[in-house]
Amino acid sequence: MQFGPICGYYMGAKPVILLAEPSLIHSIQVHPDFLDRPRRVPGGINPDPNRAKMLGNLGVSEWKDLRGILDKAFSPKKLKAIQQNVQELINTFMSKLALAEPADSVNFYPLYQNLTLDLIGKTGFGIDSDIQTNPNDALKRAVDQEFSKATGTSLLKFFLCFPEFHGVLQPIRVVWEKVKIRLGIAGHSELWKLGRKAVLERQINPQPDATDLLQVMLDSGKLDETSIVANSVLFFEAGFETLSAGLAFITYLMVKHPEAQEKVRAEIGDLIEKNGAKLDCYKLKQLKFLDQCINEALRMYPPQTTFIGRSGSTDIFHEYELNGKQMKCVIPANVHIQVGLNQILNSDAIWESPRSFIPERHAGGAQNEETKHDQKSLFNPLEVGDECASVNMTLKMMLVSLFISYRLVPSDETEDDIAVIYKTATMTPKNGVFGKLIFDPIS
Repeated sequence: MQFGPICGYYMGAKPVILLAEPSLIHSIQVHPDFLDRPRRVPGGINPDPNRAKMLGNLGVSEWKDLRGILDKAFSPKKLKAIQQNVQELINTFMSKLALAEPADSVNFYPLYQNLTLDLIGKTGFGIDSDIQTNPNDALKRAVDQEFSKATGTSLLKFFLCFPEFHGVLQPIRVVWEKVKIRLGIAGHSELWKLGRKAVLERQINPQPDATDLLQVMLDSGKLDETSIVANSVLFFEAGFETLSAGLAFITYLMVKHPEAQEKVRAEIGDLIEKNGAKLDCYKLKQLKFLDQCINEALRMYPPQTTFIGRSGSTDIFHEYELNGKQMKCVIPANVHIQVGLNQILNSDAIWESPRSFIPERHAGGAQNEETKHDQKSLFNPLEVGDECASVNMTLKMMLVSLFISYRLVPSDETEDDIAVIYKTATMTPKNGVFGKLIFDPIS
């Protein structure tokens, strides 16, 4: 970290404090006066007023209420109920892999992207998309449009550099966005239309036994249509790149580290021998080394490189150690605080040999014996609540299905050091993830 674990920068004229100091992050995480989640861009990067109802854009009390509703979609009972749907879509993925010849160099990343969209559509909203076999599926086109939209407009840049004009410029941004929505030229229109269609169809044809996120939001009786659609879109935005990129990075490291891959396959084989071929979400929890490999891959290549920031209503005074010296700092009230997640997870001040793939470093459980820091603070800074169990379950189900049938080996296109793209809040493979499939089923 060139500028140390605590530094700052300006986003336009707005000061932002960037943190990579674990003890300070933990202090802020538990501090009762640091619950506000300010936007880095006043009014949001996208000024669509409907987006104000997304979870990350709500005030503290509204955020807690909505989080309580959404958490019900990821209870153990709900996760077990969606497991069959997840496995069916994974089976479709595996059928696509079966078409590859042993000499073929397979690019796993676009396959994971298509799988992820089908998973989110089905388990989140009961949408029977067919993206894995039909690249022209309406949902695929809508999501591609959503992620291709430009955010760095001239008006936004002017808005950032001259915050004193916020009172004048923000209404103009909102009105212009409404005009684009009305004309059907807003970059996100199609995904929002599909979201509204899903809500309308569920209202016309109720499915009280449905276990998806859409039904949970409808059952709450506390959300209007705009809130439901907005958080449906958020679910796509939050899940698409993080899950698909996470799978891609894990696959890349398994290709590059055959000894870890064989240990994972052996662990899966032992579990099948004890429990039979049908492994539910509870039995998957016994795959401890696979867990360690997932954690290590997401440490080295965190798909989400930053989290929603915080600001406090009071100054916070903090002491920490840096290079053997005791340091003091003050975090002023009302200043935007951001965590450098990628910097924390790849810091040689925190991790030994951070660019080396060492799954065993995560064997210590919640308290990391290597770093002496709480792992939840390191992996989930400034977020409150359990990590998304549905993502962990999906990762494991996908990887288990893959390694039950195949060993992965490098191809001529496998990169020695994978190239990545840093986006607004995510990191994804730049050129894909390549490898060869060796059919070697676990008996």
